[in-house]
Amino acid sequence: CATTPTPSPSTASRKSPLKRTKSHHDGAVPTLLCLSRAVAASGGKSLPNREVLRAILTQTGDYIAEGTVNRSLPRLVANCFVEVDYSDHRHPKYRPTPFGEKKARLVAFVLDALDHRDDDRPDNDHRDDG
Repeated sequence: CATTPTPSPSTASRKSPLKRTKSHHDGAVPTLLCLSRAVAASGGKSLPNREVLRAILTQTGDYIAEGTVNRSLPRLVANCFVEVDYSDHRHPKYRPTPFGEKKARLVAFVLDALDHRDDDRPDNDHRDDG
């Protein structure tokens, strides 16, 4: 996986994190997570873009614009989260790298923990103050 050069401190300091729009990386996390799950469900086969879009809609119930996914996939490839099979140049196929799988599992764990964060919380209304 090719690495991208890190910006010099003078270049990085000119970019204000406050000016970065929210949509800068919107779509990358659900794309990686859904791609990982869909590839696992397909027995490890790489998937074309349209199948990635279908997996996102099926798994999350949310619509993410095709353009968002199309911008996310090259970013995920550039950051070594996803690899591309160009055997069919008109319809490249995508699959997570081992690094991408690890990150997808981490995201799934965090999301699951957030979904269940109140499950084991003791009910404070029924305390026995004795």
